[in-house]
Amino acid sequence: MGETPSRQIETKRQVELLLKIVDETTGEPFSDLFEDGFLIADAEGVITHANHTAESMLRRLSGLDEVVGTEIRKACPDPEIERAILVDKTGVSREVRLRDHVLLVRAIPLFKSSGISGYAMVMRDITQIREKDKQIAVKSAIIQEIHHRMKNDLQTIAGLLRLQQLRLESPAAKDAFSDSINRILAVATVHEVLCRGGPDLIDVIEVAEKIVKMHLGAVRGTEGRITASVTGDRILLSGRQAMSIGLIINELTQNAIKHAFRGRADGEILVTLENRDQSVLVRVSDNGNGFPDNFATTNPPTLGLSIVRTLAVDDLGGVIGISNRNGACVEVVFPRETTKHAETAEMTGKSR
Repeated sequence: MGETPSRQIETKRQVELLLKIVDETTGEPFSDLFEDGFLIADAEGVITHANHTAESMLRRLSGLDEVVGTEIRKACPDPEIERAILVDKTGVSREVRLRDHVLLVRAIPLFKSSGISGYAMVMRDITQIREKDKQIAVKSAIIQEIHHRMKNDLQTIAGLLRLQQLRLESPAAKDAFSDSINRILAVATVHEVLCRGGPDLIDVIEVAEKIVKMHLGAVRGTEGRITASVTGDRILLSGRQAMSIGLIINELTQNAIKHAFRGRADGEILVTLENRDQSVLVRVSDNGNGFPDNFATTNPPTLGLSIVRTLAVDDLGGVIGISNRNGACVEVVFPRETTKHAETAEMTGKSR
């Protein structure tokens, strides 16, 4: 229910009394206490009041001698503001460029019983904010270009190694070259994702999917019917942690393809990512032959698992677990480097 006429009159009287008390207490008009520019215009868009900040701002940027009595369209020329006030009779919020400054201008209609009586306008100089936004955008573009070039350079190196591999005769040497090429391409994958996204955080599931797809493409038609999939939570990590996770997933997927399904025509590899509050779980499992009974977790016999253990423990500060669960299963749990941006972005994401 709306206020009664008598109540409206009493409210107006109390507001006027409050403004008078503020004026007398501070020795200056109430509107001059605002750090932003404050204007009042009548229904025709003519300025009837301006505080010191607004007068100084408009004299300097619009070249006005007198602000009060000037039309809004001359003091702050912008077609959207002019149409909102003079035609649509509505409020408006716009960024307006005056000379080399950017102002955020908000106009709010003032009402009387007969309709709109005028507008209250607030003007804030946001030039420094927009300059910082521009600097951040430029810096982000430079960082993305660096990642793009690093990705291209790494792919070029991998291509050169493939050419050298073709001249080798030793199967062991060829196998070692293949492992090295895959490691280089795993690092290139992280740089590829970073060059297309933001400079700070990276979606680990996207990295995992690309690495798994790379391995499946390399063995298609040569290792039977091996399938692989990636599932789990959307997890955003720093570029440094994502790089380590990318290499871990690369090594474990590569090892599974090479060793898990010997003597079998098919097999399945599953990469799982779980968000556990302040930590992250990465699991790579398969339905293959599993680890031998005497397998040593503290001193892995293969270079790939040695790399995984070094990355998990020394680089990520986590722990690694190796077991047999209807096939081999390797789990890495590590604390995450978290930011508010990562938490907010993950809350809006969906599990896959």
